[in-house]
Amino acid sequence: MNILPFSFKNDLHELLPNALKNILRKKEDTIEIEARLGLILDKTTGSRIDINAKHPIIFSTKNTPFTFCSGVKEGHFNKLIKSFENFPKETSEETVVITNKVRKVYEAGKLKCTMEKIRIITHEIHFPNSEYDVRIAISKETFIKDIGPIKDKKNVIRRDRSRISIPFNKFRFDFTKIDNTNENCYEVELEVTEPCYDNEIFFGCLQNLVI
Repeated sequence: MNILPFSFKNDLHELLPNALKNILRKKEDTIEIEARLGLILDKTTGSRIDINAKHPIIFSTKNTPFTFCSGVKEGHFNKLIKSFENFPKETSEETVVITNKVRKVYEAGKLKCTMEKIRIITHEIHFPNSEYDVRIAISKETFIKDIGPIKDKKNVIRRDRSRISIPFNKFRFDFTKIDNTNENCYEVELEVTEPCYDNEIFFGCLQNLVI
């Protein structure tokens, strides 16, 4: 029985090539597996890539003239949250300070944790008949002792975020609003939370998020 606010009627093996299964790996304690919505852009024109295809295409933008830009429109963001209105939710207000590979997470002005995050691999999926594309990223996250005040002030990124998290099966949907000085950003992510997860449910969630 499907209790998600969307259907799994599509043939997932046709929508996403079986090669994607080789990208995913077992979820270990220090491994983060996440997918996020955004657009694959041409670096020269700044426009979304336009590939004449009837099915999703998996590739890596590394060393290519393309780049992945994370984020969705506010209207789509709110529409997706509304589709989960009958699901239990967790909310959080945090500030994330990033420098090099180290992240400090603050909640209510107090340091919550410090971690080192190292990207292992990324793959992008272009959905030619949908509004958004997807990036799947696998990273290693290690909690570390606080490194003290950040000395390199020039290379610091600060993200003030409001997040709604929705646990489902062995995954978690994260809907995050990031408050920027000039313009707010809206991010949608799907993260694996348990080691033995079902690839097809993961694929199905992605397919329905981008439509």
